[in-house]
Amino acid sequence: MNVDTGLIQLMKSGGVLHVRSANDSTSTLETKANEVSIPYNFSRIGSDNRKVGDLGIKVEYFNKPVKLLNTAAELVAKDLYRLLQYSDRLPDNPPSRDNLIFKHSEDYRNRLIEYLSSINHKDEFSTFKGAISIDLNKMESTSSDTIIIDEADATGNDFGFLEEQTYSLESLLSVNKEERNIKLKEAIKNLSSRVWYSINSLVKDTISQEVVRRRQLRFLVSMVRSYRTLELFCALKPRKQGQTIKSQVTKKILKESNGRLDEKDLTLYLQRGFRIERVLNSIGVKWNILDAIDNLTPCFFTSTINGCQNFEIWLEIILSNEVISYNEAEIRYKQFKATLANERVMCMKQACGDLWS
Repeated sequence: MNVDTGLIQLMKSGGVLHVRSANDSTSTLETKANEVSIPYNFSRIGSDNRKVGDLGIKVEYFNKPVKLLNTAAELVAKDLYRLLQYSDRLPDNPPSRDNLIFKHSEDYRNRLIEYLSSINHKDEFSTFKGAISIDLNKMESTSSDTIIIDEADATGNDFGFLEEQTYSLESLLSVNKEERNIKLKEAIKNLSSRVWYSINSLVKDTISQEVVRRRQLRFLVSMVRSYRTLELFCALKPRKQGQTIKSQVTKKILKESNGRLDEKDLTLYLQRGFRIERVLNSIGVKWNILDAIDNLTPCFFTSTINGCQNFEIWLEIILSNEVISYNEAEIRYKQFKATLANERVMCMKQACGDLWS
């Protein structure tokens, strides 16, 4: 902005810059250029000749670039749709991918779906090559929201076979040929076993990570359900002037974390939890469908699926195998938010009504 020359300079990269006077809709400038200088009537703040319309301009970006749904996320959505067609054939506790056999998740998903299409009922299901059974005993719960954690599994102190074992070339050369051949054969066998043990342990760790992944999804859904209940209870409690229910809830949660959680992280966890819950409810609360795809980590729901509109597109692919437009996704997202807000208000009113009735 240059007061002496009476010019306002606007700069942007890409797209179309659309500038018009806020009080004169007929005065319009539209250009493909990424740098525009326009004359405009303005004056210094506080000067005697300042007019009401000074600096009253509106700037809009046309052709704003849209972030498309991640290709990997779209493929996962399509496979979720395919899995749903065989949900009655998929075990409640589906196996996991053996990454030594299937290097890529997509290949494993295709094999799993192909196998499901060859059977008629989950009772016929048996683990095929490249699939590893998962022990979910640690995921059993005494209630729908309480998950048991095995402390021994969490410590990981037993390294067993990894205890140091050394072989000396000098010791092999110091014995006679016959004994040397015996010791050499034994050493080669033991070292080969150690290499395989380490690789196989990596696979076992992958299985442990898969159990953790499934638990994390359940923890996040449990979290958002507790969060809603907490909102209701906080709605019944008197608040300071200017304090909202949301800010009160946030304050209580952060206090319980003893400084380990901040508001930004809480928002991220809630976003993940709400999205996981929405998918789960949309597919009929079939945890086995989400368990079967190892790509579905908590991060997937906020990082791989970039944006609320893309989440709507992704969800529709799961349910109908159809790709809706970005504009349609925008409409659905706004409708979902409005419905959610209305339901929240109704729950609050009902809770308050029950309290005072």
